[in-house]
Amino acid sequence: MAKPVSIEVWNPHGKYRVVSTKPMPGTRWINLLIEQDCRVEICTQKKTILSVEDIIALIGDKCDGVIGQLTEDWGETLFSALSRAGGKAFSNMAVGYNNVDVNAANKYGVAVGNTPGVLTETTAELAASLSVSAARRIVEADEFMRAGLYDGWLPNLFVGNLLKGQTVGVIGAGRIGSAYARMMVEGFKMNLIYYDLYQATRLEKFVTAYAEFLKANGEQPVTWKRAASMEEVLREADVISLHPILDKTTYHLVNKERLAIMKKEAVLVNCSRGPVIDEVALVEHLKQNPMFRVGLDVFEDEPYMKPGLADLKNAIVVPHIASASKWTREGMATLAALNVLGKIKGYPIWSNPNQVEPFLNENVPPPAASPSIVNAKALGDGFALSPTTFKRQRRGPITLDGFAHALPQLPIPTSFDAVKSTSLMTLSLLPYPPPPPSSVSVVTNQAMVPVEFEALLTSIHGASTKGIIDWFNGAAISKQRLGGRRIEFCKYLRVDCGEDVVIMREESGYGWFLQGRRRLLVAIGEEEKTLAEKTMLAGFSKEDVRWV
Repeated sequence: MAKPVSIEVWNPHGKYRVVSTKPMPGTRWINLLIEQDCRVEICTQKKTILSVEDIIALIGDKCDGVIGQLTEDWGETLFSALSRAGGKAFSNMAVGYNNVDVNAANKYGVAVGNTPGVLTETTAELAASLSVSAARRIVEADEFMRAGLYDGWLPNLFVGNLLKGQTVGVIGAGRIGSAYARMMVEGFKMNLIYYDLYQATRLEKFVTAYAEFLKANGEQPVTWKRAASMEEVLREADVISLHPILDKTTYHLVNKERLAIMKKEAVLVNCSRGPVIDEVALVEHLKQNPMFRVGLDVFEDEPYMKPGLADLKNAIVVPHIASASKWTREGMATLAALNVLGKIKGYPIWSNPNQVEPFLNENVPPPAASPSIVNAKALGDGFALSPTTFKRQRRGPITLDGFAHALPQLPIPTSFDAVKSTSLMTLSLLPYPPPPPSSVSVVTNQAMVPVEFEALLTSIHGASTKGIIDWFNGAAISKQRLGGRRIEFCKYLRVDCGEDVVIMREESGYGWFLQGRRRLLVAIGEEEKTLAEKTMLAGFSKEDVRWV
């Protein structure tokens, strides 16, 4: 079959054929595929962007899956070719997939993967770096030095803007936008104004707590405000960072009219998607307002810039490097490879693609799952695994942190084997919080409880540690769903003194709400069962709740 000129082949006798349209950082992704009997072919052709014809040639007559890049146009033609070759999966090495026609993929039964959950901090870091560089005119000063123009210190040489006490504006306070906001607020003591369709409660709590810390130390506290409109952010903020998704509603979100209402010395940063800014209008605004500065990592017609942008001293432009840290790019390659591998092997879909740490730990095999398939529901794929962290106790059973699921004394050496041995449905948070315990008598065996558990016990008023826990066989709290569907619980722990004990474990994303903090109910006695029926289970009929 026809192939692009330059191909690098790994494991030539592998059962499954997986192709990558570009070399990707690291080798772990290659090794993971090889371990599962995949032949890996990497196109090393020196084109920055492969044509559709190049990719069709790379797919060839037999191809089980493709790892591609966001610069490629994956539509009807390519998915048709992949389907004819027997392909089951395509994964972007990117969190975004604006380059992918998902409907076309659905038509041909091809899974589409992406790589979220690994880019948050590194993207936020670049946005913060561009903010500081633009505000303090660092790139201009660097070019000045390299040109040999520095004759000595001058009072007015490259005077920029102080960030402390100024206002940072965030458009889109999701994971990346919130991470950026925290960096700017805590790092530079800036006030925050943000606009988002949804309230960023965690971000607000973070800023409030930091303000209290500053006040307690005799410093001016920072403030936060959720704006009623994007225009409010643009008018009030000194530094604005854009973090929206790209769709029809956000195309040219920042246009001539909105640029006009911003402060004359404002800094605008974009590490999201290029088309959210009208680049022609931006170039003209920069020309007319020399103290207005921008930092751009993405461009409207990438890889091209609009005429005049590269000539402007008040514009910092970098080549889409927000995710370009070694750890992040290698993680993206790993996730993309595992998306494809998961579909080839028939694995279920990871239920929360933003919590992908178990896939990135190089010291243990990854879970048997596809980390992130964006069209899983359309293809009818099941979500059978949950984003839990596996922790071995000092002695005794493996527990799945987040579900309190015990596998009593089973010889399970790795998280990979633990995943294979369990099938857990996604937990949904019930809206009825139980009242906080005023006193809890906790009876434990120190040798069987994780170190983290011991630390948690001290945070519960009245808790003590003594005695022995009896670990029950059986399912954990396994299926919690809303909408009138069945809810199942498990009486999980029993103590030898005849008590049934409620223990709350702090979790990041699953469990019961308790005093505004998420914690997991892992043991229920008769008193607690009665209380639960009156509070958190109110509104559910008895036949919808089964106590195991």
